Amino acid sequence: MQSTDPNIKRLLQAEQIAAQYIEEAEQIKTEKIKSARTKALEEISEIRENEVRKFEKFKKEHLGSTSQIEEKSQKETEEAIKKILSYADKNRDTVIDLLLKKVEDVDISYQDPNNEEKKK
Repeated sequence: MQSTDPNIKRLLQAEQIAAQYIEEAEQIKTEKIKSARTKALEEISEIRENEVRKFEKFKKEHLGSTSQIEEKSQKETEEAIKKILSYADKNRDTVIDLLLKKVEDVDISYQDPNNEEKKK
């Protein structure tokens, strides 16, 4: 049995060494995953910041500031109101005449709804 004892001991030692290698490999793998995750999050954050900056720049170039947008909108509104008032002033007499004609020229003839001949 003595010949098997050293072999068993060597086998147990080999298993312990293998277990240590496996544990070290798992630790290395875990560290690499954590490192890769951290690096990916940093890259995502950097990309996000760049895209936000690009968007803000684009927005300023194409839309202008909020005050500029408000001023432009205000001017357009004022112009539209002026056009409407001008059109109303130009057509005021015509509209009043048409309204007076409709009020003055009321058709007061009566038609009996029960009369079948007049319906046809």
